[in-house]
Amino acid sequence: MKWPTPINLRQFVDSNIYPSISLYMPTHIHGEQVRQDPIRFKNMITETREILKQKYPEEKAEEFLTPAYDLLKNSIFWQHQSNGLAMFITPELSQYLHLSVKPQVSVYVGNFLNILPLVPSFIDEGTFYLLVLSQHRVQLFEAAHYTKTEIELPGIFKTIEEMLRFDIAEDNVMARAMPPGSISGKGAMYYGSADLKLGKRNTERFVQTVAAAVDKKLFNNNAPLIIAAVEYIEAMFRMHCSYPHLVSKGIHGNPDQINVDSLHNQAWDIISDYLKKDEEKYTALYNDFSNTDKTSTDINAILPSAYMGRADTLFVDANKHLYGKFDPQSLKVEIHERCKEGDEDLLNLAAIYALKTDGRIFPANKKLMKTNEPMVAIFRY
Repeated sequence: MKWPTPINLRQFVDSNIYPSISLYMPTHIHGEQVRQDPIRFKNMITETREILKQKYPEEKAEEFLTPAYDLLKNSIFWQHQSNGLAMFITPELSQYLHLSVKPQVSVYVGNFLNILPLVPSFIDEGTFYLLVLSQHRVQLFEAAHYTKTEIELPGIFKTIEEMLRFDIAEDNVMARAMPPGSISGKGAMYYGSADLKLGKRNTERFVQTVAAAVDKKLFNNNAPLIIAAVEYIEAMFRMHCSYPHLVSKGIHGNPDQINVDSLHNQAWDIISDYLKKDEEKYTALYNDFSNTDKTSTDINAILPSAYMGRADTLFVDANKHLYGKFDPQSLKVEIHERCKEGDEDLLNLAAIYALKTDGRIFPANKKLMKTNEPMVAIFRY
């Protein structure tokens, strides 16, 4: 199955082209409703085609929807579903995703993809980073509940042995004479792995280079980072790493003896609790500042602030819509009671701008936040 990943979200946030088509529907894992899912999807395609025909000839509208028709015909696909399905189509991309949280049925066509119904699933699936670190292994993963993708860390040694061999080649500090009668002759020099000493000083130097590379790679990110390492290497990494979202609890044990799937599962057990506490922390922060200029429930203030990078955290009701227009030059927001031609969902637009500037997004919790507004914001300044 294809689950949402941070890479998906970045693609969707960066898309700005008409027509951007977003389709959401609940799906079923078993029972009679499984047979009804493709019928519902076909109805959504028909609805989308009618929207497109307002601007394009029918043949062109059908062409835009080719990826959706192809998915509809895939009978095996419809037999293996989760709680929800999302499909995104633009002239530049076509992608479907399975969702762990059931969305409402939604058809959206605009200049931007509709990412709001993804918010509950992203919280449920939990974006995070996992660093697997030992003297013989360095791997960084961008992960979620059901997915993981290894990220390249440029400019580092993959093992401590590799680092020490580089030292030898550079400085000849661990060279020794070859025995008489060798092919190279008496007094020749060679370098062998038997000379590599994995002392504490070298281990710390190795870990320090990894920490510097991680800091550089994750600069300006705000997703939590979990480290899997033996305790003394973890302690060294924490001493040298300055990434502010390093989770205090790590995965202990020798990662060389644990496969990556098991490490991923252990990381999720940690991160699910962390994400819940993170959401509670920012909910409490909003309540503390709810009567100050550090927060707002007014889209006229939230949308321009998100565009300018002031929105640190948004809480949004993914099932609500607020249609209108936004002018980035004048920062003017125009709200309409009903969706008019050329309108965008202003809540979705605010979320897109916030994510572009590394803002956080959580589902709205009206009971805890004591507000009925569809979106509230905490500002950086």
